[in-house]
Amino acid sequence: MNDRLKRLIDILLVVVGTCMGLFHLYTAAFGVYTAILQRGIHLGFGLTIGYLIVLRKARTLLDLVTGVVALALGLSSIIYLDVNLYSLVERYGILEPADIVFGIILILVILDFTKRTLGWALPIIAGVFLLYAFAGPVMPGLLHHRGYDVSRVIDLLYLTTHGIFGVALGVSADLIFIFVLMGAFLTCSGVGDFYISLANALFGRARGGPAKVAVFASALFGTISGSGVANVVTTGSITIPMMKRLGYRPAFAGAVEAVASTGGQIMPPVMGAAAFVMAELLNVPYSVVARAAIIPAIIYFFSVFMAVHFEAVRTGIQGLSKAEMPDLKRILRSQWYFVLPVALLICLLLIVKWTPQKVAVYTIASIVVISFFAKRRKLGFKAIIEPMVESAQTSLVVISSCASAGIIIGVISLTGLGLRFSSVMVATAGGNIALMLVLIMISCLILGMGLSTTPAYLILAVLAAPPLIKLGVPPLSAHMFIFYFGCLSLITPPVATAAYAAAGIAQADPFKVGITASRLAVSAFLAPYLFLYNPSLLLQGELLKIITVFVTAMIGAVALSGAIIGWFITSASFVERVILFASAVGLIDPGSFTDYLGLAGLLGIIAWQYWKKRRQNSLSETPQGRGGSP
Repeated sequence: MNDRLKRLIDILLVVVGTCMGLFHLYTAAFGVYTAILQRGIHLGFGLTIGYLIVLRKARTLLDLVTGVVALALGLSSIIYLDVNLYSLVERYGILEPADIVFGIILILVILDFTKRTLGWALPIIAGVFLLYAFAGPVMPGLLHHRGYDVSRVIDLLYLTTHGIFGVALGVSADLIFIFVLMGAFLTCSGVGDFYISLANALFGRARGGPAKVAVFASALFGTISGSGVANVVTTGSITIPMMKRLGYRPAFAGAVEAVASTGGQIMPPVMGAAAFVMAELLNVPYSVVARAAIIPAIIYFFSVFMAVHFEAVRTGIQGLSKAEMPDLKRILRSQWYFVLPVALLICLLLIVKWTPQKVAVYTIASIVVISFFAKRRKLGFKAIIEPMVESAQTSLVVISSCASAGIIIGVISLTGLGLRFSSVMVATAGGNIALMLVLIMISCLILGMGLSTTPAYLILAVLAAPPLIKLGVPPLSAHMFIFYFGCLSLITPPVATAAYAAAGIAQADPFKVGITASRLAVSAFLAPYLFLYNPSLLLQGELLKIITVFVTAMIGAVALSGAIIGWFITSASFVERVILFASAVGLIDPGSFTDYLGLAGLLGIIAWQYWKKRRQNSLSETPQGRGGSP
């Protein structure tokens, strides 16, 4: 490809990305269009950006031609649907040949688009489900159904809001993109750098300072990003080299960043894309989901924070030198205004309870205004276009995964597979919720190995949440359980994308990074089981009970971290680590009896370790301990 054509594509990327950002700002501020129209335009923008990038990278004439043809066919299918929308409604269920042709074209283009964006895993799964829609009569047992012809499948997937243009793509078009855009504006304005500087100023000199900086900065950055891999790349490029320089093993440094960054997806107020989908599926305001995630998220990050502290004490790692430390007072004095957009976001979303779209628009407006106080980051015309183009390209992963997930969900709905799967799951577990939870956890982790969090959550929300709800689990708890393990698949070997990203920066073995990250995130593996049995951890119930649960859970998080690292007051033996772990589970589990048992075990370990440390100190002070003669 010649340079002239590349420059033309670059210009088109900027123009289309800007138009996409302006379109979503307009609809977020003044109201979205009819569902299929809004989602179709959103998908059209995504296809255009995606295939322009394909053309930009094309190395042969064949790549160029196939990219142009795929884009033209995909856009023509969307335009046909939008132009004929009202006539399609009038002849509902009666398809013309053109309807079928354009429907088939769009499905094939979406599968190709997803493959180019995410790889083969999701398109293969969607393709298998498509074949299943036709092959029902020859399928055995549970998988058997009467089968459907092409017109029935196309009617559902292409011409209704139960397939490609279903809930998943709707959430992407109405909510996710505007928050991705808000995150891009926050990053371009310098908020990300401010968070890292603030974390360094607060924790840099503490023992193992850079590791604590990684945890704190990722928690803050997660409130504006919601992407585990994006968090790793953003904060990890700074914190991982600092951790290694101070003495942390490369695998541990990468694991800390992977775990902290993955936690960004469960950290309110802006969580991962799947959280917005969850709110839509549950038909509740997003603020309900965000509030429910607060306590588990705090426990998660506090547990990781204490784990890196115990590791630093165990290995004798110190913090940054005074010369390397940024001045906290100077940072707050010169950049205090960067706190305002996030404070406004939290206030409007969780307290005033405005719609998420409206909150995002006002937050973006505040960022533009506040940027004029920044000496180096004023958002002029060029700087306003930059986050729009960036967010348009960033959103391709979500758009492609939601469109393909819509195909899968549509087939599940059409064939009744979801109901049959639920019945079999309940029968297999024998009505035992604990066994079913283990089966669903394994399913989430396996499915998440090949998919990003959003499509993994979507598929399992349709298949696995209903049997849990059928056994009496509250819907919010059931969906949060699936959401958590969908997120944790990012750090669970053998395929752990966040761990791989961190391993690349740390120059460590990705598998070792994933194993270490899974150890550090034990609290996140436990929390879903616990809040499923007691909703107090999800901020549901009496205030006194919630406060008690929060306090005991935080104490339990400290014990859990000690058990993971093998250090508390001093080094912990295997038996001591087992007692610490059991005590942690008892304290995190919301129940008076378990709290008493957990507290008793923890106090016993504290007393024992305090005595053991005094004994070690006294032995080291004797002549024998100093190597002398009696």
